[in-house]
Formats: sequence, structure tokens, C-alpha cells
Amino acid sequence: MNVFSVLAGAAVVSASVFPDERDLGSYSFEQYMLEFGVSADLNNVDVQAAFNENLKLIQEHNANPDKGFFMTVTKFTHLTNEQFQSATKGRNGPMFTGLREPAHIEAGSIPSRMDWREHGEVVSPVKNQGSCGSCWAFSAAETLESHLAIAVGEPALVLSPQQLVSCSPNPEHCGGTGGCQGSTQPLAFNYTESAGITLDKYYPYSASTGSCKESEILPVAINDGYSTLKVNDYTALIGAVATKGPIAISIAASGSAFQNYGGGVVSNCNDFVMDHAVQLVGYGTDAGSDYWLVRNSWGSSWGEDGYIRVARYGEGKEPCGTDKSPQDGDACEGDTTPRTYCGECGILSASSFPTGMKKVAVKPTHYGKPGSCMSDEDEVSVPSSWSTQPQDATVCAASCASDSDCSADVPFGAAATPHCSLEGGSYCGLKCGRDSGCPEGALCVKSGRFALTGMCAFGTLPVAANPTHYGKPGSCRSDEEEVSVPSTWSTQPQDATVCAASCASDSDCSADVPSGTAATPQCSLEGGSYCGLKCGRDSGCPEDALCIKTGHFSVTGMCAFGTVPVVV
Repeated sequence: MNVFSVLAGAAVVSASVFPDERDLGSYSFEQYMLEFGVSADLNNVDVQAAFNENLKLIQEHNANPDKGFFMTVTKFTHLTNEQFQSATKGRNGPMFTGLREPAHIEAGSIPSRMDWREHGEVVSPVKNQGSCGSCWAFSAAETLESHLAIAVGEPALVLSPQQLVSCSPNPEHCGGTGGCQGSTQPLAFNYTESAGITLDKYYPYSASTGSCKESEILPVAINDGYSTLKVNDYTALIGAVATKGPIAISIAASGSAFQNYGGGVVSNCNDFVMDHAVQLVGYGTDAGSDYWLVRNSWGSSWGEDGYIRVARYGEGKEPCGTDKSPQDGDACEGDTTPRTYCGECGILSASSFPTGMKKVAVKPTHYGKPGSCMSDEDEVSVPSSWSTQPQDATVCAASCASDSDCSADVPFGAAATPHCSLEGGSYCGLKCGRDSGCPEGALCVKSGRFALTGMCAFGTLPVAANPTHYGKPGSCRSDEEEVSVPSTWSTQPQDATVCAASCASDSDCSADVPSGTAATPQCSLEGGSYCGLKCGRDSGCPEDALCIKTGHFSVTGMCAFGTVPVVV
């Protein structure tokens, strides 16, 4: 138990404090703006009033000694509840024509807890939908990610919610009018069944509906259908998340519990107006309280690292209520029939998941990575005179006599243009500029020292040279060699080496020493043929280097890198 002040002038109240719960007794609007980067006029009475009202609610809730969860300031605390609802709408919807067969789940013997985050890399990092009402797309994309990972036994790919936002049709205006104005996870699954879904890096999130950009879609995964769970069926939901994987679900999230959630298990939600789409990733028990583990799409700074736990009670024990605004959630345009939903925050309302997930094989193209060339291509070298570029670069290339002979069948995402210019105009390649435009994994290899353009090819970048002289072998500067520094001390490395430039006198030795070095340059390595750093008892050598002593009674030595022998 901890004692803290609830409000100025209020009685001191003893209340249960969670490990991450903050003392907000003296927290101000100015502190809030600084912490959350909120830009607001300090004279804006409406914004301050909303903040003050929410802060009071947070403090009063946290003062309750019997609370099962705590509230805190969030990026939504300066909003009225109406503004909060407007900022987070856009969730799941309905059952519609063409719906797949409902899933038949028998819970049977299920584990006492499940957290899919602990089963390999099935769950990708928490995302942030921003001010776009695209929660339905995030819920669907994340569930596609998880079910693909489970199906193929590989880490979850990060798929593109933006593709769903911009391209998934919503002709009946179910769950909204589409895009940032809301849609449904089943509609998303129905769309990806034929279109597939690409990676987020190919079709990045923009927090706007926009128009569908077919050129940015390279499908990497596809489903053959989807299943829906029976509404208000506790056994079906817990059985599905235990045996099938994470589930796309719907909840009522417009209340203060979500707006100001800090951590713990939410109960007494008293809200059944389904208006938000999320992902159910598991369930468990904490200090005797059973809960559902829910992944949100409001960023990792919200809630418990982007998650919220919602109380569960068991089959036949879940609270139920009426959704009198189905147009905000589980309804198509014109359908205003009230619904009854059960579970805290209506969590048993609408649940679905994709079926038959599999990878989509990427179609091979010209100009690809050697080892997978097309039948009309050879592996061709692309030389570079730049020391910072690959000296072994190659690419798949077809023979040509002119640019017109070069195929326009370029790898996905490549902006470089086909030209008949490799090997003196005998082979086709992709000509690239300063911004590259090369396919993924390829580099723009420049052949001339002052070239602004080059040709796309695949190779290994050379190890960068040490930023100064006297550095670690393996990345010596152009005027240096790897020189041995022998020691007669058995406690010192017998294989010590250092990068060293040739010299005839101390004046030939560069003063360009590594940062933090106190040792002094001298022409004394290998009998006075190479420069090195002379060190004393306190060493003064660069980081990771040792002061190697060459004589049995030496008090000075030369800095070098090596492995200290194991003492027996």
C-alpha cells in the first residue's frame, strides 16, 4: 500500500499502487504539453478544461483502493471524450453477403494461459494508426501476419495496413465508408483472398485513405478464406485464440478506461457500443483476475507497451449490454437495429481470422541477383574504380546491341532504367543515379571517379578503413600495412599487430592518432621502418589496444592489438 495526495485540498487517501503507476498529484498542463509534444495555446480554455477534467478523473480513479487497473496521462488526455471518439473511430463491422462459413471451435482442453508473443516471432511490433480511422486495417494486417507466421513456421513479416486502407473495397459502407472512415476485418480478408498483401516497406503507412497504388503492391502472402466466430460465444473465442492463433476482434473503446489506460486489468467497462478493432493475442490470470490480452494500434507508449488487459469471467458469466449505435461498428449503411453484445467492453462481439495462409512466390525478373538468372541472361561483372564500392559486383544481364533490346521486366520497386551499356555496350543493365533506384539488395556501382550515374549490381561493400592511422588490422588506411609487434613477455599477446605506415624518421609519422590516445607517434617498429605509437606504464594506447613491451625490463612499449594469453 502507498499513500499519496489525490487532489489539492482533498483528503489523503490510501490506495493500491501498481508498479508503473505515476503520482500525478502535482502534474500540470504545461508538463503534459512538454511530455507529449502537444502544441496548444495556454489560453485555450477548452483544451485546458478537457485536460483538467481528465486529470481529475484519473486521480479519482487511482485513489480507489480496490481498483483493478490504473489510469495515467496519455496522448489523448487533452481531448474531450467526443474528440477522443472522433480520433479513434474506424473499426470493425459486419457480416455481409459472401461471408465464409462460421468457424466451429471446440475449446476442449485448453492451456490455462496463452500469450502468442512467447511462441516464436508470431506477433510483430506494436504499430500506431495515428489520426486515421484505420484500426480495422491494422487488426486485419496484424492477424494476417500472425497466421502466416504460424502456417510457415517463420518470423512474422510486417504487412501493409496502407494497402488495405487504400485498396480494400467497401461498397455497402459496412463499419464506415472505407479507408480512414472505417471498414471491417472480414472485408479486408475477403480482399486479400484475391489480391494478396504486400510488405509495409513496399506500401508504407501514410495515415490517409489516398488512392490504390497497384504499382506498390508486390504480394508476399495470401489467404484462401476466413472464418468468423459466433457472436457472444466465450468458449469459441478462448478456444480459437488458444488453438488457431491471434484473432481479429472488436471492442467498445470510447470510454475513459481506454482514453487514460495505464496498466492492469480493466473491469466495469460498462460500454457495449462496438467502435474499435484490435487483435486478441492471448489470455491469462493475474493475482486471481482472469483477463484477455489485447494488442492495440495506438503505439507502444500507450497502455502496457501498446497492450491492454480486459477482464474475462467465463462461459455464461460475461456481462452483456446493448449497442444502440451499430452504425459505429457492426452495421452496414442504413442498418440501425440495436445489438446485444457481451464481455467487458463488448469483447465477444465480432471476431474473425484468415484461413489457408501461405507465402506468394515472387515472380523472377531480369536484372536480378546472380545465381537466379533468367534463361537469356549471363552473370556479368560491373567494375568500380571507387574504393568504397564493391570490387566484385555482378548482375544478371542479357546480351544486346541497343537499348531497345533491353527488357522492361525490372525487379519490383526498381526506378533505374534499362540500358545497353554493360561491358562496352554488349549487355543490358539498369542505369541508376544519385538516389540509386536499384532493386532491393543492389547497389549503384559507379565506374568513373566523378560519375553521377552508375549501373545496378550486387556485391559486398568493402570494410571501411580506420578513421585514423595506427588502427586495428583488417581496415588499414591506404598508406599502411599490417605490422607485427612481438613481445618477450609471456603475459602479453604473442600475435599483436597494428596498422602502420613506412617511415625513415619520426617526422614521417602522422599525428592523425585515434581519439583519446596519449601515446606518441615514433618511427620505431620493425627496426625503425614503420611508424607506431610509443606508450608508457599507463599505456595511453587507443581503445582495445595494448602497450606491448619488447624487452624484459621495458617501461615503455608500442601500441598494438592482440589477444592476451590465458593464464594457466
